[in-house]
Amino acid sequence: MKAIHIDRFVSNVTDLKPSTIPNPFSKSSQDIHIKITHAAVTHVDLLYAQGLHQNNRRHVQPPFILGTEYAGITTHSPPSSSFPPGTRVFGGGLGTYAEQICVSEPSIRRVPSQWTNAEACAVGASGARFGEDGRRDPQRTQDVWDGFMKLVEDGKIRPVIYKEDYWGLEAVSRALEDVRERKAWGRAVIRVCEVEEDKTEQKARL
Repeated sequence: MKAIHIDRFVSNVTDLKPSTIPNPFSKSSQDIHIKITHAAVTHVDLLYAQGLHQNNRRHVQPPFILGTEYAGITTHSPPSSSFPPGTRVFGGGLGTYAEQICVSEPSIRRVPSQWTNAEACAVGASGARFGEDGRRDPQRTQDVWDGFMKLVEDGKIRPVIYKEDYWGLEAVSRALEDVRERKAWGRAVIRVCEVEEDKTEQKARL
């Protein structure tokens, strides 16, 4: 698959280019495979690429795939999963500037029916991130997400997507540079691939 693979930290994000690497593999029989349709661009990604984030001193060391927030379509899941193949989902986790990702079920959520994948991606893991607090009390994170999704269902929350069209993983470097230069407002979103589900929903919303 194609991905923004970091084999060494860069000093200039414009040097980032997609490369071809092996597809992700399951670490557990319960893992879910997702075709990534959209990936958000965050300041954390900018720091990760340059080795300037606090996590770069610990677990985010090369080699790794850049990107932390995404939306996509499930392609494989265990029979017991709440997300059968074809389900639109979004979530957060390292490795989202790629065509595919493999994750555990608790790390993803279903895209609300009134949102496109791009809109869900614009919220990403940033809807609830508590660091050590969330690790020590997972129920707290779940409670916040439940409350957040209730606001979404009531139409009280709407993602804001930056107007620039970033098409394909080749556009990641340009999007990161726009974030670095503070050009982007709302959330810059990479269109990794086109999906019929998003096109259908966009027409329905017009």
